[in-house]
Amino acid sequence: MEIVGDFNDVTELQKYMNFSKFMDLLDTKKIFLSKASGFEDKTEGGLSLEFEIIKSGDAMLFDIAINFAMPRVTPLSQEEIEIENKVKAEAFSKYENRNFETIFGNFPAKEISYEKINNQYKEWVDVSCWHANKYESMAMWKIYGENEGAVCIITDLDRMKNSITPTENYNLIIAKIDYISHQDEPFNIQHELAPFMHKSKFYDYEQEVRLIGYNLPCPFNEKRPGFGTKLEVNIHHLIKEIRVSPYASSWFFELVKSVCKKYDLDTEIVRSKIYGTV
Repeated sequence: MEIVGDFNDVTELQKYMNFSKFMDLLDTKKIFLSKASGFEDKTEGGLSLEFEIIKSGDAMLFDIAINFAMPRVTPLSQEEIEIENKVKAEAFSKYENRNFETIFGNFPAKEISYEKINNQYKEWVDVSCWHANKYESMAMWKIYGENEGAVCIITDLDRMKNSITPTENYNLIIAKIDYISHQDEPFNIQHELAPFMHKSKFYDYEQEVRLIGYNLPCPFNEKRPGFGTKLEVNIHHLIKEIRVSPYASSWFFELVKSVCKKYDLDTEIVRSKIYGTV
């Protein structure tokens, strides 16, 4: 499992979820990673301007334009013209016959557009989102808890790394998300999956850490069926603590304790630390 980013200040990872998703985790002992194309945020996997220019081949085209399309101050000799034409022809040939290099293989630019490549990445890259914070987040409770019948499971980096059962040919990365302005700033994380390790500054309140997965090999050019991937996880090791929604009634708190007992989940179950505060 690959770790990307600085986790020195990450003491706690939180997952806010409604009760049905919590029950699914306990019952199946599997964690769900959604394919990126299924996210509500349509800017998911967005490219920085610099990343797109380099990866698409536009940088090569700009280089050709600057070197060969600009007017000359002094005329070239016939020999210099012949040399320049040869170099220009080689540059254009290299541009026209370039490949898009991806983690899923290399694809000739003549056969597929870069836009298609980027969209297909979203089909074949899976993501599970976690909140990195030593405190609870009221925003996370409201957005991802959805209602009073919600819980937050608490873990940390080591527990996450050691609780997931490896699957053959399925690659996993834990990455700390960096928040940028895609039009004005470059990607700070240098990685082939950098688009999935950066998000717009509009979302920086999420303080997100991502579990990212992808399968090799895969039929990259095809539309992927299903909604993502489920991975086997040792819930007894993964879950360090369970916190119950600050909006929950007493009966729901008791229900969570009862359910955990039935699944032999011996972990601390507490009310939200927001509960009862002013």
